[in-house]
Amino acid sequence: MLIYQNTKENIDNKITKDNIIKTNKIDNLDNKILQGKIISALLETEINSDLPGMIRAVINDNVYSESDTNILIPKGSRLIGKYNSDIQMNQSRVFIEWNRVITPDGIDINFLSSGIDSKGQAGIAGDVNHHHIYRLSQAMLSSIINITSMSKSNNEDIKKLKIFKKSLLENANNNAQEIIKDNIDIKPTINIKAGIKINVFVAKDIEFNN
Repeated sequence: MLIYQNTKENIDNKITKDNIIKTNKIDNLDNKILQGKIISALLETEINSDLPGMIRAVINDNVYSESDTNILIPKGSRLIGKYNSDIQMNQSRVFIEWNRVITPDGIDINFLSSGIDSKGQAGIAGDVNHHHIYRLSQAMLSSIINITSMSKSNNEDIKKLKIFKKSLLENANNNAQEIIKDNIDIKPTINIKAGIKINVFVAKDIEFNN
């Protein structure tokens, strides 16, 4: 019984020790922007997800220190970032990563943060083009090729069918099907127009010296 109690006490002590969360006092809130702050901006460059690229936005509201006493990032500051073009079939949002802020008075901030929408969801939603008409036309072309191939095989006198002609027809059919398959599986394109309001989730604390 004593052994069990000692073991249980050791386990309880270990759990308590491992689960202690230590706090730190954050000083100088007059010159800091802390993680989790939301910054509002307007997108200045359009986004087309067919290719990755750089983007720019302008911050449309003053960003204050955590003490609300100082303007640390003034309205009109420029945001520089990039967007991801790796779009999945059912995706409707583009992931954006902001990596730099340039203020009107020349302050350069290393700013690795992600873009979010007005509800705090990751990425920015846009107009999605699923290329339905193009994909449907490719599917119809695939059906025509299959029908043509079948009709030739059925109508041809098998006894007179030459091996070369049969091989040529099969190779042409296989090559066409591969090309069509690649086109049918084309990923959707997401377009986001310039001028829309976006938000930025500050990923790390930012401290302004002087």
